[in-house]
Amino acid sequence: MPIRGTPAAKKGIKEGDVIAKIDDHDAKGIELDTAINLMRGPVGSKVTLTINRQGVPEQLQFTLIREEINVPTVEGRVLPGTSIEHIIISQFTERTADEMKEVLAKLQADRIKGIILDLRDNPGGELNSAVDVAKNFIPKGPIVYIDYRVGREQVFRSEGATIQLPLVVLINEGSASAAEILAGAVKDTGAGILVGTKTFGKGVVQTVFRLDGGAGLKLTTARYLTPAKNDIHEKGIQPDIQVQSEDNRLHDVQLDKAIEIIKQKIAG
Repeated sequence: MPIRGTPAAKKGIKEGDVIAKIDDHDAKGIELDTAINLMRGPVGSKVTLTINRQGVPEQLQFTLIREEINVPTVEGRVLPGTSIEHIIISQFTERTADEMKEVLAKLQADRIKGIILDLRDNPGGELNSAVDVAKNFIPKGPIVYIDYRVGREQVFRSEGATIQLPLVVLINEGSASAAEILAGAVKDTGAGILVGTKTFGKGVVQTVFRLDGGAGLKLTTARYLTPAKNDIHEKGIQPDIQVQSEDNRLHDVQLDKAIEIIKQKIAG
């Protein structure tokens, strides 16, 4: 889904569009990093994307003028024809909690009755950021435990000032680390329903110790535990409802299932 305000969004590229060519380069089968490097370039320069769009027989071409883009980590939108807010968190940075507050502040004005929180392909990021976001959804009590190798334990808690709306959280094999902390807290506390596929399974804290000569030694110093003290490392978190995405991803069956669940909850 193109980010609002970017050249792609302004030119009319839509969610579900598939990039077939980047300038004269065939995009089929290339690595994501390669595709990103092909699309990047100096501000003011041009790149032409050839797009396959479902339901449109011919390929579409869009010539974009590159801009400097500050990518938000939280994107919220009201799903068309519903009273459901779809909130995508791409990663957890120091800005994420504040961006989430801005999105949540609009819920009452938009008369939102349910939330879909999308953590798919979220690689994680800052622990404190994930905890601060979780406080909007997790009831009073533990959000995550940090179990240190030396025997001590640290716990991060929610004060219980939560959004009182039905919640579905989308996860997949790309949801990792801090994203799994949030998903695990939602599952263990019953704050919402997890939909999708099993998460990546990265639940350890690693610390780099500097050595002489500029070398370093990375050691695993702690592990994350969910509120029920489940260890997620190399195990991942299983969704409450398993939904496998389609290979071509032209149709988002996971999001469709989340919408169905929220509508059922709204109906009562």
